[in-house]
Amino acid sequence: MNRKISKGRILPVYYTYIIEVITIINKNIKGGDIMELSSCKRHCTYEVQELPSLHLLKVLGLREGINLKVQSKQPLGGPIVVKIGNRSIAIAKSLAKDIIVKGGS
Repeated sequence: MNRKISKGRILPVYYTYIIEVITIINKNIKGGDIMELSSCKRHCTYEVQELPSLHLLKVLGLREGINLKVQSKQPLGGPIVVKIGNRSIAIAKSLAKDIIVKGGS
C-alpha cells in the first residue's frame, strides 16, 4: 500500500484521498462553483483560482485572480480557447485540467 507523509505522520493512501475530498468540499462551500478549466461551459466567465507555475502562462496573462471567458472547446481532446482581456489563448486540454477556476456567469 502506498503511503504519503503528512505533517510528520505516514498516512495510508485512502486517508490522503479523504483529506483531498474534504478540502475540495470546503472550497466549494466557501467559494461557489470551483472546477477545472477543462470542464467549463462555453461563453461563460470564470475567475482563475489555481494554476500550475509555468512561466509561459504568466507571460500570456494567465494569473490567479484574473477573469477569463471560455470562447470555444475543440472536440476530441483539442485545446480550449479562452479570452483574457483582448487576447485569445489556446490552452491544451491536459494543461486545462490543472487550472482551477471559480464562477460560471
